[in-house]
Amino acid sequence: MRRSIKILKIYSVVFAVLTVLAIVLRCLSLFNFYDSDIGYYRTEAILPDIFHLISVLVPILAFSLLFLMERPIIWRYQHPKPEYAAVRAGAVFGIAAIASYVIYDLIALSGEFRNVIGSIQSTKAGEIVCLLALLFGLLGIVYFALILAGKTSKGDKHVLFGYAVILFVLMVLANTYFDFYTTMNSPNKLLTQVTLMSVMLYFLYELRFSLGNEAPRSYAAVSLAALYFTSVSSVPGIIAFFAGVLTKTEYLLCDFVALGFAFYICSRLVSYIVSQKIKRN
Repeated sequence: MRRSIKILKIYSVVFAVLTVLAIVLRCLSLFNFYDSDIGYYRTEAILPDIFHLISVLVPILAFSLLFLMERPIIWRYQHPKPEYAAVRAGAVFGIAAIASYVIYDLIALSGEFRNVIGSIQSTKAGEIVCLLALLFGLLGIVYFALILAGKTSKGDKHVLFGYAVILFVLMVLANTYFDFYTTMNSPNKLLTQVTLMSVMLYFLYELRFSLGNEAPRSYAAVSLAALYFTSVSSVPGIIAFFAGVLTKTEYLLCDFVALGFAFYICSRLVSYIVSQKIKRN
């Protein structure tokens, strides 16, 4: 147990350093080597390649935890509880993340603003996905509201609302797929999609605790990977948008969603590490 806590703390520091480094690299890449007309980095640029290499190595490094930490049975029933102040604060960011996209959906579905809001909702499939994102988003807000109110416990029916969060993120991911105005292999589009998939994977492992089917080592690994991708996708993306480097409103909203979930995942991870220490003592 002591060894697992120590390893997780070391990994958390390493990932924090990698995340800051990757954020800086992506910001420099966007401002110096990104061609907004075609949506790609210049072929001679080295910094984007370094950033992409780190992003490929991060999941490998994260899942090496499965071989270094102790067996999960030792950590059973020690998932961070909602009463921790950090988790409740994180739930506020979770609500904000979904609410920002829900408000955007409401505007996008309005005929009055259809020509003002980007192109994703211009197709019939896009409109259906937009409606589903609105539905699952509202249910997902309930999940975070229950966490904020401290009304969640093992085996509680709140798990159903938790799955709504996953389906909401899936709809956001589908929206990027139906964006036919951005090439499928655009580096920013691919990063957004990987980020959203990492968020879905994170919530699957979070909900396993409530279902009594915990996988603590995998949860720790997924948390670190998801926190990395949500951070490096959202922070540089938001900065670049307001600087005029990136121009698509739809992906700005994806970045806001990712940023909100980054705060939530961070709060859960911090609470998770603290809870293991308290249990050991």
